Amino acid sequence: MDGKDTAAKKLERRCTELEKQVKYYKEIAEKTGQKRLREVEQLNRLISERRKSEKALRESEQRFRLIAKSTNDIFYERDTTNGELKWFGDIDSALGYDIGEIKHTLADWLRLIHPKDRSSHDETVLRYKKSASRIFRAICKDGEIKYFSENSSPVLNQEGKPTKWVGGISDITEQKKAEKALIQAQRLSAIGELASGVAHDFKNSLQGIFGNIELALQSDLSSGVRDYLYAAKRSATDAASRIRQLQRFSRKEKSRIVNERLNLNSILDDIISQTKPLWEYEAEKAGIVITIEKNYAEKELNVNGNAGELRSLLYNLIKNSVQAMPEGGRLAFETGKTENGVKVIVTDTGTGMDEATKAKIFQPFFTTKDFKQGIGLGMSTSYAIVKEHGGEIYVKNSAPGKGTSIEVMLPYLKKNQMTCS
Repeated sequence: MDGKDTAAKKLERRCTELEKQVKYYKEIAEKTGQKRLREVEQLNRLISERRKSEKALRESEQRFRLIAKSTNDIFYERDTTNGELKWFGDIDSALGYDIGEIKHTLADWLRLIHPKDRSSHDETVLRYKKSASRIFRAICKDGEIKYFSENSSPVLNQEGKPTKWVGGISDITEQKKAEKALIQAQRLSAIGELASGVAHDFKNSLQGIFGNIELALQSDLSSGVRDYLYAAKRSATDAASRIRQLQRFSRKEKSRIVNERLNLNSILDDIISQTKPLWEYEAEKAGIVITIEKNYAEKELNVNGNAGELRSLLYNLIKNSVQAMPEGGRLAFETGKTENGVKVIVTDTGTGMDEATKAKIFQPFFTTKDFKQGIGLGMSTSYAIVKEHGGEIYVKNSAPGKGTSIEVMLPYLKKNQMTCS
């Protein structure tokens, strides 16, 4: 009996202990559940706050992009750790690319910057650890060069090292063009003042030359001497034409040009002969040969114009062609009739021109030559002469290494017609 009581008591004690353990673990489970519940609730709050922050960030970025788009400025943020570049604005269209074509990395962006403008800006910001600005050139998809102004600042960490750069760029290409145009206008004005003074003094000197030639021609002279005097008179007439060009350039007075009936072929023969020192004598000194070819469509190709002006026009074309053939070549002249007038084509086998040069060839002061060979007024003067005669001048054919053809078309004009510049 005693043995059974002892076993029963042990079992009762064991059950009591188990009940205590169950109660203990139950309490722990309840506490743990409440803790987990609180953690879940806290996590939900964090997720909700994160979503609100992300939404606010998206809205902020959208507003920022709209502002950037409306101001025509483009902003960026660059991570210095991985080179990632984030743009706020249409950088692709600004440089002529399709949307998304420009990759958002520093390496790809640097390839679009002009090689001479790539180096110094980052070093300046890094060294001084403050905002910096610069003007740089970027290369568009079609090869066009655009100017941009840039302002940027580093975002520094606790150690004072930049972790990000933020900044903005603005397209100032049109501003740069306007500045160049202003400088060009100021240069033209200054040279115009000088040209006006030179033209006035030279014109007075020519009056004496013309007067003495006319007096000499009234004397009893041999035919040979008369030929020399007539040649001198033609040269003086051409010099007077140069004066009119200076006056036209300075725009101090309007030049009045009296036209006369001329044989264009004869004018061309005269100027080819007058420029012989250029295409023969100087060529021989340089050890090269320039051959002349003529292809005249009519024996007489009559047109009303000013002989001095037309000789000046053709002189400029011949001089340009000779200078474009430093190793020698062929200089060809072709004349003929058009539906509304006459034409002359001057063709050389020289260095030729690219598209950019062809687009600027008739602009004042544009030249691809050394300063000793000219200051870029020959073709602009030729253009003005042709326009005053009511004609057209243009580059018929030209390509790098393949020579150049310039065509001049002059209309039939009424005899003794007056034109003004």
